[in-house]
Amino acid sequence: MAYSDVRFRNEPVRLEGNEVKPGELAPNFAVSISPSESVEFDDLRRDRVVILASVPSVTIAACAVQLRVLDAEIPRFEGSDNNIPVWVVTSDSPAVLQDFSQRWDLRHLHLASDYRDGQFGQRFGMKMVPPGILARGLYTIDKDGTIAYREITSEALDEPDYYRAFKAALTIQPRS
Repeated sequence: MAYSDVRFRNEPVRLEGNEVKPGELAPNFAVSISPSESVEFDDLRRDRVVILASVPSVTIAACAVQLRVLDAEIPRFEGSDNNIPVWVVTSDSPAVLQDFSQRWDLRHLHLASDYRDGQFGQRFGMKMVPPGILARGLYTIDKDGTIAYREITSEALDEPDYYRAFKAALTIQPRS
């Protein structure tokens, strides 16, 4: 799949922003983690291996189901010496994300909003135009901030391969 061959509800869309690829440094960006708090990704990452997922919206059924399943699956990938945070960035407002997390009792995912500034979408090239929301994708980022794995789904409603992202994370995860 070419980077530009992305569809949303089977309609072609254009990805806007800077495409980042494996081997490149992940750009820093600000996201909102609550209605009143924004943070920088570099501060969230804190020199650890992380998985960064992007979904259009938790209000889309396919995305909501995926996040609930992913939250339940994360413990399978984490042993006593593995602590790989999974951050999910969406186009939803922080209030919508808080409500979703509480409603479904998410325990392992960290939700963040690109709603205000759109920095993630622009800096990772993940903003779909139209409709102006994030594409679906996955990045595994090593402790030095280098992208080790990337997947962008060809259809924004399709689920990416989380097992591959976790496998990449476990391969580069330093042991305690």
